[in-house]
Amino acid sequence: MALISFRIPAFIQDLGGGLLLGEALFFPEVTRLSDSRPRLTSTLGANLRRILEQELLLDLHRRRQAARVDVRTISIELDAPRELPLWAGRLPLKFHALCWKQGDAEAARVPALSIEVLATGQNLEKLLVSGIRATLTRRGMAQSLRELAFTQRVESVTPENISVVPQLRSPRDIAREEEGTAEPPSVLAEVCTDLCKVPPREAWELNEAVAALARLVGGEHPASVLLVGQAGVGKTALFHQLVRERARLALAATPFWETSGSRLVAGMSGYGMWQQRCDHLRREAAKTRAVVHLGSLSELMDVGKAEGIEQGMAGFLRPFIARGELLAVVEATPEQVALIERQDPALLNAFTRLEVEEPAPPRARAILRREADFLARPAPRPARRKRPQEIPEPCSLADDGLDKLERLHRRFASYSAWPGRPLRFLRNLMRDGTPGSTLAARDVTLAFARESGLPLSMLDEDAELKLEEVQQFFSERVLAQDRAVELVVDLLATFKAGLSRPGRPLASLLFIGPTGVGKTEMARSLAEYLFSNRSRLTRFDMSEYADPASVQRLISGLGGEGLLTARVREQPFAVILFDEFEKADSSFFDLLLQVLGEGRLTDARGRVADFTTSVIIMTSNLGAQGFMQGNLGFGTRRKKAEAHFTTEVRNFLRPELLNRLDRIVPFMPLDGAAIERVAARELELAQRRAAASGRLEFLAAPGVVELLAKLGWQEKYGARPLKRAMERHLLVPLAVAVNESSAQGPVRAEISVKGDGLAMEIHAAGRERGKRADLARTALAQESMDLRRSAQQLLKSPVVRDLTSEIYNLERAARQAQRRRRKGGLTSEEAANLKRLPRCKEALGRVDSLQEDARRLESRALLASFGRPSGSLDDALARLRQDFDRALLGLYHLHFEQVEYGCLALNGERPAMLALAQAYIAALRERGFEVTLYRYAQELSRQEFKRLELDATHNAQARRARVEYHRRVQLGAALCLPVLDEDRFFDESPEGMPALALEVLGENALPLIQLEKGKHLLLLEQGTKPLACHVDVIDVSPMDYLLPRGEAREKLLAQDYIRRKYDLPLRKLLDLRLGRVWAWPGRDMQMALGQALAESFSHALKAQVAP
Repeated sequence: MALISFRIPAFIQDLGGGLLLGEALFFPEVTRLSDSRPRLTSTLGANLRRILEQELLLDLHRRRQAARVDVRTISIELDAPRELPLWAGRLPLKFHALCWKQGDAEAARVPALSIEVLATGQNLEKLLVSGIRATLTRRGMAQSLRELAFTQRVESVTPENISVVPQLRSPRDIAREEEGTAEPPSVLAEVCTDLCKVPPREAWELNEAVAALARLVGGEHPASVLLVGQAGVGKTALFHQLVRERARLALAATPFWETSGSRLVAGMSGYGMWQQRCDHLRREAAKTRAVVHLGSLSELMDVGKAEGIEQGMAGFLRPFIARGELLAVVEATPEQVALIERQDPALLNAFTRLEVEEPAPPRARAILRREADFLARPAPRPARRKRPQEIPEPCSLADDGLDKLERLHRRFASYSAWPGRPLRFLRNLMRDGTPGSTLAARDVTLAFARESGLPLSMLDEDAELKLEEVQQFFSERVLAQDRAVELVVDLLATFKAGLSRPGRPLASLLFIGPTGVGKTEMARSLAEYLFSNRSRLTRFDMSEYADPASVQRLISGLGGEGLLTARVREQPFAVILFDEFEKADSSFFDLLLQVLGEGRLTDARGRVADFTTSVIIMTSNLGAQGFMQGNLGFGTRRKKAEAHFTTEVRNFLRPELLNRLDRIVPFMPLDGAAIERVAARELELAQRRAAASGRLEFLAAPGVVELLAKLGWQEKYGARPLKRAMERHLLVPLAVAVNESSAQGPVRAEISVKGDGLAMEIHAAGRERGKRADLARTALAQESMDLRRSAQQLLKSPVVRDLTSEIYNLERAARQAQRRRRKGGLTSEEAANLKRLPRCKEALGRVDSLQEDARRLESRALLASFGRPSGSLDDALARLRQDFDRALLGLYHLHFEQVEYGCLALNGERPAMLALAQAYIAALRERGFEVTLYRYAQELSRQEFKRLELDATHNAQARRARVEYHRRVQLGAALCLPVLDEDRFFDESPEGMPALALEVLGENALPLIQLEKGKHLLLLEQGTKPLACHVDVIDVSPMDYLLPRGEAREKLLAQDYIRRKYDLPLRKLLDLRLGRVWAWPGRDMQMALGQALAESFSHALKAQVAP
């Protein structure tokens, strides 16, 4: 590329009102308008450079002018034409001309008329005068005062020389491109991020480590470095901080690049392709002595391996790194270093190891404090804002909040080394905090509870753990296991008191007992209590891991990531259930010993899964068969059950494993009384569901529960056969009997015992629906069921299905785009996809959590409908309705880039526009929106222009309107001005007004007004023809809206689709989309319009639930 400096003569015209117009000689394709002289010259220079780089080399001389350019003022006078009697006398005019020497001749250009004159041996000014007169006559401008005024808008012209240095292609480069032999693009620029151009985030308290790293990579004998430290300790941040301080460390001339193995191998599907890319990379890096951060060394070892190719990318680059041809920085955890040492010892010898230690508590606290202070700094205000909204002030973190954050992460988030995990939590906390607020300890606790799922009673030292309520929680879910509930509650009390041992799982429990006695239900209940969601339970059926190969899948699956380790790394706050663990291979117990003793496992790729925030539960049927075959009496067997099962466990487990269990929780076999309690609960749930439906109520006579318990009890299988017995003997016959009944409407069924079976009588239900079911509670239960059905319907709706598919496609696209993100080479579409993906995930997450919350509330409502205490249902139901509305709103927001700004453009007949605009303004302002009225006009009258000039002396909005007026006059476009006095505007109803616009600002502004798009018909007087007004919705400023003109405007008003009809004499409004009519009293049409706006928005949200 050749670099040639061009001095381009340009001229800047002052149009008044602070508006500047810039042009360049010999570049007629460049014209720029601005209100800032430096910005104008900068923009002109960028445009000129781009044009020169695309110009043919042989034509460049036409764009250069070495002579100096002068500005002259040419004065002429025009006689008044005979056709215009109001024009009296001669009219003086002044034109600015740019003059320069061109060889032996003189040349001039008149910017106002876009004409040029060349004088060879003649008087230049005389030629300019005659040329100007001829142009005005030829174009008909001499007959129009408006056209002449347009030529006099320039107050002054100033010459400006702009220096431009374009990158010109040499003939050799052009020939190479034509022959297809152009030099290959930079591999570093293609697959790496230039950290010198993209400053990384600042890191704190790393001065010593940064200096040590600088000595290794920038010393007399530079060496490649292996950063060794736990995940989250700050290895990457250390390298980034070195880049930030490179000038201080005498490394200012050293290029720093960053990439990873996945970026290097991306798109390299052919044999030998990634090897060739790596070879080009190391050659290019060696030429500039660049330092390249290659990411994880473990990843580099695996990347590139395939069938028949045993050497990974790290093995390929090792000789070049060892010889110093490639200066690289890589990372690894201590576990990964041990794994690499076993697989390729020579690879570690190519690097100089630098240990990155976890900061001591005082230094870790200082890091958090400095990060919090950095995030609390107010953001710099941009010079120009696209939207009329204030930049929110960031929130800050109090000292007690910092103390709480540190304590919570020390105790509950030890799965990540400091300070990585606390820093991420702090950034999210302050990003989501209320602008301008100070976050205290309570805010930190609430945020940690939301993220982890742990209840506040466990996190807040001041919150009391009410053991009676905890015991009731588990007793309601697991029946007839008082001893097991007591042991679990005692363990939670120990955990609350902080007496549990650190460096181990939150709890390790062994549930032992016969099948069907509630072991799995207890695990689900524990997940619900600790993490507020039963889905936090991960169950492994250990009968599937009965051989060593299958056990290995727990820590080494596809891609080196095991089933167990991947689940814990994904969600460390969870309950892990190993069901029937005694059926697993003996190698599983070696893994279990490590989990219970150290709280961590390392997968096949050297990555650590931390179990210190998980609850480990094992279930077992050890000794169940022998216990059932015992010859002791039932009462004696029940007393001896706990000792029997405990003994079996002690005989089966190794002592070192047994000693690492927090509790052995025995589950007793269910006797007849216990089965009757279970049967009574299942029957009660069935009755509540029937009563809440409003179509069926059935009453059970004494003896029904006992019979069901008898039919569904098999001591060998516990309570499992009970549900099958209820379906077979009660629910299915009841459904058949109700369907065959001739009773109309709601029915009542009476269930009684007849012999060895059940008898049923079906009657029409009277007005009294039974004494047991309270009508208010039944209504709440019915509403909760309706909400649950709506949540299920929403989950299965096309909107959510399409959203799920979109998230899948966006994630695929994001993985591809992520490789180029740091490089800065994303397309606008890729950047938009990356920005949209979190919004889509957040919307889908609301729908998923809504489903679980609705199910849980329905169960509580059904319990309460028959008098069972279940907390405040009214508040819970109100919160669920709000969550449902928020979920619908979140889905609807995905149709818009932003939702707080929009404009209504009204095109039509003037009386209809004025009436509709007045109603819209009142209706929207009544609902809290900020509305600004704009008017369009072809030109301003003299009186209106004087009023605008007067208002501009004391009103900022009027000053902006004056600038916009001059800009539109310059472009010859329709004028758009804000209406400063709305009352006077509507009273005067000015003529010559093709359109109006309403700028609406507020929460959900654009989604609300989006539904107004279409043709509106207004009948203003009885017996007259309805007037049409078309409403368009735009998300740009009214200043940037292009009015439809001529045939396009007529077609718009003649369209068949009618959005709404207004009958002002009868005071009625008909919404054709909803099929509803609203009436309003007096002259307040805005009341009905406001109701129609709200109803349309609500209908659009609810339409998303439709299948």
